[in-house]
Amino acid sequence: MAATRRRAAARPAHTRCVPQVRGQSAPSASKSVLCVKSADLGEIRIPLDELRSSALTESSVSDFHCVTTWTARRQTWTGVPLAAWWTTRIGPFPSEPFAVVRAADGYQAVFRTDDLFTDDVVLAWALNGGALGQRHGAPLGLVSPSQYGDDAIRP
Repeated sequence: MAATRRRAAARPAHTRCVPQVRGQSAPSASKSVLCVKSADLGEIRIPLDELRSSALTESSVSDFHCVTTWTARRQTWTGVPLAAWWTTRIGPFPSEPFAVVRAADGYQAVFRTDDLFTDDVVLAWALNGGALGQRHGAPLGLVSPSQYGDDAIRP
């Protein structure tokens, strides 16, 4: 099942994962730029600086399929596989069937946990040898090659 994307509704400040950055520069590497929330584990913040210094860093090649029918072949993403980082840093995956992934600007997507924690989902900060630009979700993108691009969140 594909994830469902939606804009986060206005909510009290205490429920925000990180400050809003819409219209501002990208968050610094020391701040959490991505959050995963499930009913059973609560909210897990993922800091970019921790990911970049991880021994789990790797490059993976995959096709990127957009929901609007175009495909970019053999894209090289550099980052950390979400499932490997999660088991190393957090422990067991959420037992709930769904998890919310939220970017620093409040944009969020709901993923089935069995889709989110597959071996091909990558928290990427580079594409084809260069840093992600704003167009591709700088400073960090959640790349899920087995799902259409419309289902990927760009923190």
